[in-house]
Amino acid sequence: MDGDTSELDLSDNDDDILDASYQPQPQEQSSTEDESSGDEYPIPHPTEQSRGRKRLRGEDNGACPCRQYLPMKPNPVGIKNFVCATTDDFDLYQGSAALREQVEEPEGLGLGSLIMACLCKTLHRGTKVYCDRLFTSIQGAEQMLKKELYITGTVMKNRVTAAVQKLPTDKTMQTSGRGTSKEVSSEDGQLCVVKWFDNKPVLMISAVHGTQPEDTCQRWDKKQKKYVSVSRPCIVREYNIKMGGVDLIDRMISYFRMSSRTKKWTIRMLMHFTDLALANSWLLYRKDLATCGAPRKSIMQFLEFRMDVARTFLAQHHSQEEDADSPELSEGDDDSSESKKRPVMAVPHVSVRRRANAHLPEMIQALLKLKNLDPEICNVVQIHAAFFDRGYFCFVFEYLDKSLFDYMVENDFRPLPLEGIRLIVQQLAVALQSLRSVGLTHCDIKLDNIMLVDHEKQPFRIKLIDFGLADVASSIPQGSVIQALSYRSPEVLLGLPLTEAVDMWSLGCVVGELHLGDRLFDGNNEYDMMRSIVELLGQPPNRMLDAGIKTNQYFKKSLCPWNRSWKLKTHLKQNSSDKLLDSLDDLLSAFRTKGCENPDLSLFVDMLKKMLDLDPATRITPAQLLQHGFLTNTEVGTTCKEPEVTASKKMDSLYSRSVKAPSTTKQATLKQGRKESMTIKMMTQLVTTPSGLKFSQG
Repeated sequence: MDGDTSELDLSDNDDDILDASYQPQPQEQSSTEDESSGDEYPIPHPTEQSRGRKRLRGEDNGACPCRQYLPMKPNPVGIKNFVCATTDDFDLYQGSAALREQVEEPEGLGLGSLIMACLCKTLHRGTKVYCDRLFTSIQGAEQMLKKELYITGTVMKNRVTAAVQKLPTDKTMQTSGRGTSKEVSSEDGQLCVVKWFDNKPVLMISAVHGTQPEDTCQRWDKKQKKYVSVSRPCIVREYNIKMGGVDLIDRMISYFRMSSRTKKWTIRMLMHFTDLALANSWLLYRKDLATCGAPRKSIMQFLEFRMDVARTFLAQHHSQEEDADSPELSEGDDDSSESKKRPVMAVPHVSVRRRANAHLPEMIQALLKLKNLDPEICNVVQIHAAFFDRGYFCFVFEYLDKSLFDYMVENDFRPLPLEGIRLIVQQLAVALQSLRSVGLTHCDIKLDNIMLVDHEKQPFRIKLIDFGLADVASSIPQGSVIQALSYRSPEVLLGLPLTEAVDMWSLGCVVGELHLGDRLFDGNNEYDMMRSIVELLGQPPNRMLDAGIKTNQYFKKSLCPWNRSWKLKTHLKQNSSDKLLDSLDDLLSAFRTKGCENPDLSLFVDMLKKMLDLDPATRITPAQLLQHGFLTNTEVGTTCKEPEVTASKKMDSLYSRSVKAPSTTKQATLKQGRKESMTIKMMTQLVTTPSGLKFSQG
């Protein structure tokens, strides 16, 4: 054959002409040909007992109209299934009448030819079809030639009687010795029949192969009790290469076949196809490790492989049950009882530990989009390289200083000054605007993922890191759980369609945490988060609650027909003294000064309100944030002299961590003031330009 061709194998596994030197391999893709294998797989289905009594009682659940009896098979009673490996098609045998309805010209075709005609409908022209004697006949091969499909396989003597008469007899070939072969062709030269004598005579038919070129193979000699070299025709060699995998898979399935007492044939079919998939998977697994040079001792045996697959499925199932949300508490329930000590658990299965790797393709796509951004201007981490190491995908990023979370820990979570917050918000707004320009949403903004570049040389110069969850917002399935719990937006909690606004909400939570030294919203579960949001910002609009697929987890709808409004469920009791703020306006009264107002604080609170807008449609965007007065204001601090703090008791406790004991000496006071002045001077070296943010080199 000239040109690219693909090869399809069909077998009923009745012939044994494999040479001893040939080792069956799973089918693989070659450079110019698609090689695959197929088989007639009888799916075991035992005979029914007391079928008549069950039918009278209406309990005949195991009845199967397509059950067959195959006396030459190890499991003679079962469902006959014909598989075409190249196109992954299969056909359950339900009688020749059903096959004839699917074939255009069924006249003169036997059962095997009808099956081939059905399974080969989707094959392209020029395909080589390999099968065994169940499927081969002169009429079937000629009809395949009309479709430019070329058959090769063993054949029964009674189907090629004219060719058998022209070939030498069995005794003549036996006298000539092992390896003798003879070939005859049809009048038009399109088909040839080859007879090869080894331990016994073998008849083969082909439209593409003949006896030449011959080679030798190793066959076992019983008399000499050793392997001897035997001449082998080309057609036998090609048949062995293409059909050896069929015998191997049949043997692997028979070793550890799933068993069940059920009489439902559908379940037995699923079990059989699972066995088939496991056998193919193990053969490919073994071949891949051998190609990689893995030691033979490290390659799992077939039974161990099946057990590992089973453990993986069980581990995934149990982890999903553990990760499922806890049942909703009824109104009035109280969980104030002390929690019991959790028992020591075993190390999770490797599939559970690596379950988070499922997002790796999306992460790689996100990193490819980040390559279009300037990491210095856009304030995102720079990736240097990526590589595989012992099955792990590794990334190499630029070296940075420490995260904002580590910085807050080192400073005992003392609130940052507004000047430092201004610099951080400016840079993160540029980062979010840049991500938006390439269609990405970070989905995991928090203090841990905001890194200081070099705090000593460039104070509060930051970059955004960890794009493991970054994705296009519109492609994130509705109801997906993203973002850390304390930074999770209302639309994520409610299960609404997501937009880029989820990042702005997380940024607002970060800004509030930097200003307060504590989280704005905190809790142990999603209900606690929703309750904290409602208590501080109010209830989301009814249109959001109506559209949310998770709304019923937090809210209940009034039964009054004239007032169908939503109301927050009262699952747990909360002490009002635990609340840090009643509203964001409480931040304005935290530090009151005599004789002047703090315009920066007023602008800061206004910006925070717009960042934490409950409605994502009206929430401030990164471009609007860059134009906000808090970021464009050139004033740093106020000009008031000796401000006097008159905060309320609640705010006193809130800011108690940021108040230090006064210095006992005048020299210490001057030193502290000089240090703060130098810090402000270094921060004011930041220059905002239309192209982005540029920083001095310290």
